[in-house]
Amino acid sequence: MVASVMNSVQPYKLGILSDDIALSLLAQYALEEENFNKHPLLESIGQGIVKKCDGLPLALLTLGRVLKTKGIDDVKWDELLKSEIWSSEDDGSDILPALKLSYYHLPSHIKQVFAYCSMFPKDYDFEKNKLILLWMAQGFLSQTKGKNQPMESLGCKYFEELVARSFFQPLGNDESRYKMHDLINDLATSVAGEFFFRLDKNMDLNRNNDAYEKFRHFSFIRQQPVSKDKKYKELHKTRCLRTFLLVSGGWGGLENIGSVLTLENVTAELLPRLHFLRVLSLTNYSITMVPHSIGCLKHLRYLNFSETEIPQIPEEVSKLYNLQSLLVRGCGNLFTMPVSFVKLINLRHLDMTHTPSLKKLPLGIGGLTSLQTLFKVVIQDNNGLKISELRGLKDLQGVLSIEGLEKAIDPTEAKDAELHQKKGLDELTLTWGDAAINEHDVIEKLRPHSKLKTLCLDGYRGMKFPSWLGDPSFDGSTELVLNECNCVVLPTLEHLTSLRKLGIYRCSKLESIEGRKEVVNGGSSIMGSLRQVNVIGCDALESYYCPSSVESLVIWGCHSMKSLSFSKLHEEDLPSSSNLKNLEVKDCKDIKSYLLSLTSLEEMFIWTCPSMEDLYPSCGGLWPPNLRELSIGELKKPMSKWGLQNYPSSLVRLVLYGSNSGVVSFGTEEQDYNNTRSSCFLLPPSLTYLDIIDFEEVESVLEVLQNLPHLEELHISGCPKLKHVPKTSSSLRVYVCGRNIDTS
Repeated sequence: MVASVMNSVQPYKLGILSDDIALSLLAQYALEEENFNKHPLLESIGQGIVKKCDGLPLALLTLGRVLKTKGIDDVKWDELLKSEIWSSEDDGSDILPALKLSYYHLPSHIKQVFAYCSMFPKDYDFEKNKLILLWMAQGFLSQTKGKNQPMESLGCKYFEELVARSFFQPLGNDESRYKMHDLINDLATSVAGEFFFRLDKNMDLNRNNDAYEKFRHFSFIRQQPVSKDKKYKELHKTRCLRTFLLVSGGWGGLENIGSVLTLENVTAELLPRLHFLRVLSLTNYSITMVPHSIGCLKHLRYLNFSETEIPQIPEEVSKLYNLQSLLVRGCGNLFTMPVSFVKLINLRHLDMTHTPSLKKLPLGIGGLTSLQTLFKVVIQDNNGLKISELRGLKDLQGVLSIEGLEKAIDPTEAKDAELHQKKGLDELTLTWGDAAINEHDVIEKLRPHSKLKTLCLDGYRGMKFPSWLGDPSFDGSTELVLNECNCVVLPTLEHLTSLRKLGIYRCSKLESIEGRKEVVNGGSSIMGSLRQVNVIGCDALESYYCPSSVESLVIWGCHSMKSLSFSKLHEEDLPSSSNLKNLEVKDCKDIKSYLLSLTSLEEMFIWTCPSMEDLYPSCGGLWPPNLRELSIGELKKPMSKWGLQNYPSSLVRLVLYGSNSGVVSFGTEEQDYNNTRSSCFLLPPSLTYLDIIDFEEVESVLEVLQNLPHLEELHISGCPKLKHVPKTSSSLRVYVCGRNIDTS
């Protein structure tokens, strides 16, 4: 039990552990076993370590990771137990001796990168890849002779080493973001020494001149207004600063810290003095221009203006020949890049995610052959950027979006892009604007590498999809998205045996998802892997066969769809073998469906489907036994005629759309059904959440609320005759939208 807790999102919340549990925990992390039964020599040493850790889970966990690197060598275990560091608790430091020991046993190159993390405040979540780029900029990722691997790969190994030793903890299932425990943060601050300085609410700038001279790495944590005085100007003495990092703590913009860190202060006064700067990050601040003085920072390797309001990057940035990483993510006003951008021959990462105004990239970007991160390319016509410039970018990694493909009319140039050679790409988006000529010929030459995980075709106007779509060589692909494509038939996808997500959006001419026979009959096809399907705005599609492996299905705005069927993986399977847990069907005026077999459903949304009649209210069938959430309304049979429904006791959230329902009042299933009016809608007493929308004839809900003992939240909107609703209380929150209604 302890081990499962320790592997959770917040593994350090446990209190003091008993000796037995603590010893078991140590065995699990040091030996990957439940106890020390197989290692009696180590058990007595382990007991001594447990005693010194005072039952603190974090101390046991980190030391367990250290001992794991020692194997089962009892001599090395004993050396750790008898280390002099245990007696350092008398040195006046608040750092746990166990954590000091964990740091002491780190390899020297890992100690260096860990100390750099003292730049971050407590409870700060940081991005794995961004931290690796910071390490790289400082030269911490040096190569070992005889080993030729990218610096980023080396940084990833260092990072994973710190994760394995529990210095970093992941944020839930997000493999890109991490945190340090507060005690680990204290450790980083303690070992960082005099060359690192983090300015936050717990620290100030009242130091002597010698201290400022020694600063190499500085971070400012935006937490509270900083007084406008001479303290900030003391940073001018930090002539050898290598890191200037403004860390957003979520407390607001630049305006919240007075005029101390205005653009004028940072650029005009400080930056021109920082000749040795390697890292400059001014993210999430209300900066409207990049200072021209930035061209003086010849040693700069990392430049981050993400989430700022800058409209352009000046030509002076092109003088930063050592620049490795340029990040402008989320700069919505950014519309232009330097013409001489091609001079940045050492650039490895250009993050332009979420820069919608940036419609043109400089010529010659294909000459930046060290680029690994590009995110998007915008193709131009005439003498602008050609798609063939991608040819030299062989090391591209991660995500790439190619926009403006309507301007790529020469299939030869598309072939020259050599997308099939770019093995590092995981996600590829191909986007067309207006209609173009030779679209099909062009897309045929844009075949990506078979290791691609996610493919999105956006705005493709060709009459048929490329022949490589669905090819067996893409058996590792996990997601396919088609948006506003003009094709009539989607080729069979049965060979994409790893496909988990399929999204088809606004493909108004799509009539057939080919391979539906395979869908019905099952077999070793796509159907064993597919988990999520979204089909939205496909007006010409008349039917869809949902495979049994799908867990979430969304069908919206498919006005011609008449049939929605739920198939079997194998002929011997029962109709109830579907794994569907979430079903949403909305605004499909002709759809009819038989849903009684969906016993795994937990969430169901059925709305504005006026032809749907083979549903539970009409058939008198049983609702799914595990149904927790139901949103329903505007079906063929009016709600006033539904009668007794026998909802499952698991149903706790109910949203009702009452337009043209004929309902004038509400009751509960526990009331005497024979004594209720035919226009009364019966509610299940298990509800904790109720939302009633557009019930034109309902005048009161007070009576029914007395029979909903578990109700915690009530939402009401579009009920013009409703006169009274209860007041919000400690047990019930009430929200009314659309008109003023008396509360009683």
